[in-house]
Amino acid sequence: MRRSDVMQSAIARVLLLLCLPFALHCGGGEGSDLEVQAPASRSATLVQTCAARTTRGVPIKGTICGGTFVTSGCEPGVLYQCQDQGTTNCTLLTACAVGCGTSPTQGADSCYSGAAPLTVTPASTAGGNEVTATVTLSDPHAKGAIDNMKIDRGDLIAARAFCNVLDVPGASSSVSFNMPTAVVSSATPVRTWTNLSFTTASGFSRQVVSRATTVTLQPGGTAPPPPAIASFTLTPASIAPGGVSFMDVTLTHMAPAQALPAPQGLPIQVTSSNPAVASVIGQPNITPGCAKGGGVATIQAASSVPQQTVVDIGASSGAAGQAPITNPLTVTASP
Repeated sequence: MRRSDVMQSAIARVLLLLCLPFALHCGGGEGSDLEVQAPASRSATLVQTCAARTTRGVPIKGTICGGTFVTSGCEPGVLYQCQDQGTTNCTLLTACAVGCGTSPTQGADSCYSGAAPLTVTPASTAGGNEVTATVTLSDPHAKGAIDNMKIDRGDLIAARAFCNVLDVPGASSSVSFNMPTAVVSSATPVRTWTNLSFTTASGFSRQVVSRATTVTLQPGGTAPPPPAIASFTLTPASIAPGGVSFMDVTLTHMAPAQALPAPQGLPIQVTSSNPAVASVIGQPNITPGCAKGGGVATIQAASSVPQQTVVDIGASSGAAGQAPITNPLTVTASP
């Protein structure tokens, strides 16, 4: 069982996908910071053909920004010329310098001329180190912009919505955040890009997609130790016989990344001072890149408890030198 503590943010992201009544292409607002650049050379490093379709599966015609919600298999941040027929209906048109953006007119997307929407530094580092992403949006975005970060190897660089990936506030043009990386056995390139979704002052839903940037993870790095637990809560903190309590954990730092096929996330070890009254039935797992997690059924009370009992519940992340943190759980007596 899980409880969702991110419903409002999740709904906001879903609504972005519904901004096209009858599946029309999601356009932007005014034409600021958008310009068409020179036609692309047919470089083999860029995806040459892809698809752009409405949510009803109808091919979209015109100039389309790769990486927007209507595209599939397109290179992010470059322009495609699309036809209104065919399974693969788009052909590479323009390799934009920093990215592209949608237009209020369907099929009239353009290269973005503002500051680079995404930079990641350093471009090369030993796996196990953190890298820093800076997301920038030059266009006005009074209500903020949702940062739809994409990683082609999410196990090697952990970028998680609602965790370490930050949206761009309405009062700021940029935001920076760190992302943990995984230890690798050989030099491994990882591509990352973002789709910034926001509403202009005119009320149009606009998307600005960055060009993909590559971070090369080098071998020889060291996995960071598991971060300590800052605190945890039990909800509810008092349960009746047979009842269940959920654990939510806050770490002092993000959970580290690990390369597949290693298990993903940081498991929290849970103990009970009186398993006969309150037993451990679940284990929170903190997702890489997140400092908070849980929401799983963790403790269950016995079906029969003769008298009210307080049980100490302990939690440990395996951090060196940290004793398990404990919180009391009250189990009420059977009727």
